[in-house]
Amino acid sequence: MAKRKSTGLARPRHLSLAEVIERGSIPEPNSGCHLWMMSIQPSGYGQFGWKGRVVLAHRAAYEAANGPIPAGMFVCHKCDVPSCVNAEHLFLGSAADNTADAHRKGRLAFGSRNGQARLSEEQVETIRASPLSGRKLARIFGVSAEITCGIRGERRWVSKR
Repeated sequence: MAKRKSTGLARPRHLSLAEVIERGSIPEPNSGCHLWMMSIQPSGYGQFGWKGRVVLAHRAAYEAANGPIPAGMFVCHKCDVPSCVNAEHLFLGSAADNTADAHRKGRLAFGSRNGQARLSEEQVETIRASPLSGRKLARIFGVSAEITCGIRGERRWVSKR
């Protein structure tokens, strides 16, 4: 088998996690973010290979600064910049904390902005105000009675929160 030729771009194996984070990012002077400049996922999060695994750069940055991340915990961004690896911009949270943070910052798709929405805000208001049965409304709007009843009971279709 032929030996692979080095491109000169390989990361030296002796670097610490903190050194990899420092070398792979640049400070953005206006926001204080340290932006990951190496491999970026389609979602915007940085990534790199570490000890035979692909790791997320923001999680690695948090771990380098604060120690191991407890199982099941998320590393969330105060700055909402997925490629930021500044440990001062990162905090630990549960899945519920992460969702609540996204909700507070208006990053969740509610109402017709939700990609699975089949009704407009106006149609939902019509359903809520209508004296017709849930079944009749379901036929009119082309959805199930479960959906129309859920809308009326405000278990479905959150347009403003």
